[in-house]
Amino acid sequence: MIYNTDIEVTEEDKLFIEKTEVLKRKLKRKIPIVIGIIFLIQVFFQLDRNFDFNPVRGREFSVFLSLIIIFSIGYFVYNATRETNNNPKKTYKRYKIFYEVIDISAILPYIMVIVTLTNMFFISFSPISGSSMEPNFHDDEAVFFSHLNVKYNRFDVIILKTSKLSEPYLIKRIIGLPGEHVTIDHNEIYIDGVLLDQPFIDTTIYKTSCPMTGSRDFCEYSLGAEDYFVLGDNRSNSTDSRILGSIKQTDLFGKVIFKFSDRNFLAGAN
Repeated sequence: MIYNTDIEVTEEDKLFIEKTEVLKRKLKRKIPIVIGIIFLIQVFFQLDRNFDFNPVRGREFSVFLSLIIIFSIGYFVYNATRETNNNPKKTYKRYKIFYEVIDISAILPYIMVIVTLTNMFFISFSPISGSSMEPNFHDDEAVFFSHLNVKYNRFDVIILKTSKLSEPYLIKRIIGLPGEHVTIDHNEIYIDGVLLDQPFIDTTIYKTSCPMTGSRDFCEYSLGAEDYFVLGDNRSNSTDSRILGSIKQTDLFGKVIFKFSDRNFLAGAN
């Protein structure tokens, strides 16, 4: 920006000119960083296997990021087209507004990067929708689940994805491990012929039947080297391995590590 040299420049004007130049230098550094972070967020979104669980993936966040880019472009246009100015104080105030808006707005992209990286590599969040895991997990609750170097064990509560349902994400409990033979016989579950104790439910209330067989009392499943057999705790109201078949390890998204009261503000795993 060029100031009109035909007008006397006071000491106060000089001060505002200096302060304006400081703001311009800060903006010149800050805006490319913010835009770069916004670009990284979009790249991370494309790479995130757990994108559906990312709480900052919504349309409102995309709109806000677009507004930041538009405002940043507006600053560069303004800065490039202001050739002369006879009011340094007024100019300073305008640049101060640009800087404060960018400075405050930049908080959101920083938060989005942290949340997205956490969702990609460490922990994700999912509300619970439905009653298939009652009495241990309820419709008004939500869970955090871990997916960093997870080793799955029997009775772990997990999040899985299946292409066989319109709502693909499910919350279930691992019953059978890779290579095992699972038998359901008159409400009892046997693993390789050994009766399985299920301390997490009252088996006199939550009975395990075989919905895909004629008798409903007997069925058996042989698991492959990367297969898991999963059930919902609410056996009479759960779509699980009895209907879907065994679940591949690649379709497991993580192990539940914490549950809490939700308020049903997002759709979740069934």
